[in-house]
Parts: sequence; structure tokens; C-alpha cells
Amino acid sequence: MNSSIDTERAVRDLRDVVACSTMWSALAQADIRSKYRLSTFGSLWITMTTGAMVLAIGLFYGQFFGQDMHSYLPYFTASYITWSFIASVFGEASTTLIGSGNLIKSSQMPIVFHIMRMMQRNLIIALHNAIVLAAIWPFVRWTLYPSALLSLVIWYPEQIHTGKKILALNPVSYMLVVVRDPVLGRPVEIQTWIIAILLAAASVLAGSLMYVRFRRRIAFWV
Repeated sequence: MNSSIDTERAVRDLRDVVACSTMWSALAQADIRSKYRLSTFGSLWITMTTGAMVLAIGLFYGQFFGQDMHSYLPYFTASYITWSFIASVFGEASTTLIGSGNLIKSSQMPIVFHIMRMMQRNLIIALHNAIVLAAIWPFVRWTLYPSALLSLVIWYPEQIHTGKKILALNPVSYMLVVVRDPVLGRPVEIQTWIIAILLAAASVLAGSLMYVRFRRRIAFWV
């Protein structure tokens, strides 16, 4: 009985968070403005710091390993932007509910609301960083396909000489391959797609089950 009630409430949370999407989107934008409100350039600091990082590391790394800058610099830039987004989401995922503890205890907002606010905030930052791609294009001029924005690694696979067997045993590596290899123009084996899809489905299922089971306890934990 309790299980069915918890499932019903979890589904209602999902429906409610979609209905109030404008609210968590607006709060995410307010978070960005608040963070950079005392800065001369405002939120453009996000773009400027990313641009400096890409030029400093991308040019040095590419020259050090003898890479062609016309192909490597945009590859590195897209990879760095995407990886920064993933790292930020992972880092904030463990603290976002704790940081929203007061709201969780004092309001009836769905728990997922706070997660979506965090995701939207990091997506806005990623879009600011994406401006760097447009900024460097006039200087190196490359053919950039939209799929390049999905790249998750900052090195070419040929540069990995040790630990390949360990990498093959890492479940996450299959998720990376289905994104990275199409960017490099390489075919992805069907079994890799199957494993990646199964892993993604298993992650969604595990997350959903945990949310349904522990949803009522979150307010006490934060």
C-alpha cells in the first residue's frame, strides 16, 4: 500500500516539476546573476575564463603532442565545455538538496524541482562557455558538426598507451564511446550501443526506484 502511494507521489512530483518549469528556470538564471552581480563583466566572466583556459591548455597540449590546431583546438574546446558541465553537475548533485534544505522543509515544492534548478543553472553556464567556440572559429576555421558538442574526452584515443584493458572494463567507457567515436568519424560497434543503452536504462531505473523509496525521508536528512 505504502509503495503504491509513494509511486503515485513520485509521478505527481514529475508532473508538477514540468508544470512549474518557468519557476525553476527563472531561479537558475537568478542564481547566475547573483553570483556575478559585483563583477564588471557580469556573467561574461564565465565565457572569458573558459576562453583563457582553452587557449592556455589547448594550444600548449596540442603543440606538445604535435596535434593539428585546426582540428584539435575545436575538439578540445567542445570537450572541455562538455566535461566542465558534467563535472559541475556531479559536484553539485551531492550538495544541492542540502543547500535547499530550508526550502524543502518549508514548502511543498517537488524534490525534483531543486535538481532541475541545479541542472538548468549549469546548462546556462555551458551555453555561456559555448560562445568560446564561435570566438575561436575566425582564427582556426574548422568544420564543426553539432555532434562535437557532445564530446566527453579531451584526448584522442590513440594517445592512451597504458590501462586500455582497465578502460575496457569500465562501464562508463561504453557511454563515452557512443559519443566520442561518431565525433571522430568512427563506426560504433552494435554491442557497444547495446551496452550503453542498457547502462543508461539501468541508471534511470535505479534512480527512480531510489527516489520512490526514499522520497519521504529527504526532508529529515537535509
